[in-house]
Amino acid sequence: MFPKDGYIKFRIDHQETGTICSDEDISELLQFRTEIFDRGWIGVLPDGVGFGNLSMRVENHFIITGNATGQHRTPNSSHFAKVLRYDAKFNICTSEGPRKPSSESGTHAVIYDILPDINVILHIHNTAIWKKIIETGFSTAENIEYGTPEMAEAVKDLVQQPEVIKAGVFAMKGHEDGVVFFGTSIEKLKASISVF
Repeated sequence: MFPKDGYIKFRIDHQETGTICSDEDISELLQFRTEIFDRGWIGVLPDGVGFGNLSMRVENHFIITGNATGQHRTPNSSHFAKVLRYDAKFNICTSEGPRKPSSESGTHAVIYDILPDINVILHIHNTAIWKKIIETGFSTAENIEYGTPEMAEAVKDLVQQPEVIKAGVFAMKGHEDGVVFFGTSIEKLKASISVF
């Protein structure tokens, strides 16, 4: 079952700081994260490994739920990290904040880089949705693991396809139950997931 180990696979250059924003600054994002948690799409497995993450573009970087925060139903700004840079070639993530960023930060970084209009990304786990998206053909290959340079490269290729951009969703075939939604706003993202 997902994930194979549940831990960060990229090399990380993280500067531990205080919170990177206020709860008020990201109140809509926090509320959305709670809604997704209540659906069971973000959470923690019985063995304690968390799953799912949420990010938002802020100027020339993005904030993302921190590693090992899946258990929190009502997160706050202290549960987020700011990703300043991601180098897919060397699989290095540069970040700051009170927590290290999610293990899927590379995937988020690639989408933000390729699609400048995208402002919110949601990575969930749901078997039914995962299977449905795989049937559309909008998925990465089965032999590609999450959090790797190979996944970042596969996502880069995938999100340049007009059909995938229009759908705003793809599945990670090699990351069981893993689905990524992306949109220009939280409202657009809510509309995309409302059909599931």
